[in-house]
Amino acid sequence: MQLFIRRFWGFRPTTVPLITFGSTTYRDKLLRLSVSGDRIAFVATKNEKSGEDERGCILGMAEIGRRAVDTLAVVDESALPDANWENGRLKFPKAIPMVRAWRFADKPDLVKVLGRQLPRAAISGAALLNESEAAKVLAQPHELVDLPTSDVLTRERNISGRIASFIRRAARHQVLVSGR
Repeated sequence: MQLFIRRFWGFRPTTVPLITFGSTTYRDKLLRLSVSGDRIAFVATKNEKSGEDERGCILGMAEIGRRAVDTLAVVDESALPDANWENGRLKFPKAIPMVRAWRFADKPDLVKVLGRQLPRAAISGAALLNESEAAKVLAQPHELVDLPTSDVLTRERNISGRIASFIRRAARHQVLVSGR
């Protein structure tokens, strides 16, 4: 499993069960670089758009879905904070559904966990953590979040489950063929 990381204004998987982006470019790049089972960690920005007690903290993570969607095809616009709108337009209209999500209860400080800040690429797009950094993030206490249900999210979870099942069968077949 790979772990990507990105700065967000917050982490609200129970109302916005999506990984949102300002453009298709960044969303589609994450879809290309990730595979079924990969995750993305949500780090709160340090600006006023994030809660004061969350700024610079790792808030949660989500298993990355496999399909591109429009944010408003999944989430009712009333669920989105006013800060997400500018001149009547949604700032993050492109998204990937979350398959599963976890919350970091202690909201660990990013720099204390990784020993560094994120690259600028993690502002609009996602950055891939190396194995050591991913292990540090995953070692932080976290708990599974109950995500809402919808037709889009149910389809996404079914797709992810079928891909995971196929990968397990292929790996089992490989073991049988190679004898290892």
